[in-house]
Amino acid sequence: MKYLFASVCAFLIFSSCGNMPGSCSDFKTGVFEFQNDEVSTKYRIERDLNTQIETNIKTNHRSEFKINWITDCNYELELIKTDDPNYEMLDGRIIQINMFDPGRDQYEFSSKIKGTVEEYRAILKRVY
Repeated sequence: MKYLFASVCAFLIFSSCGNMPGSCSDFKTGVFEFQNDEVSTKYRIERDLNTQIETNIKTNHRSEFKINWITDCNYELELIKTDDPNYEMLDGRIIQINMFDPGRDQYEFSSKIKGTVEEYRAILKRVY
């Protein structure tokens, strides 16, 4: 009975650790992926504190953005350069990103072009 109790306690402790919430600041740097279901495309994001590079995994098109951190959970992206024809319309525009519900390895985000109301939502997952 002692072993059963100890096993159940250990299981509860370790299983709850896997679902512990994270902090937005945990995602300021790293390598991430997200699936854009609207166009059936997966993107890889490499981010440091100042720059974000998005790569379309299917076409290998790359777009580089300057990051302006407003808070730990909010930032803006400004296109620096791209070879993706779908991103050219972002030239000179600011993309506003709001991160919420951060977990250990992922967070949900919303994004929109500054001055517009249309919003995109997705989940970004940490690769490493």
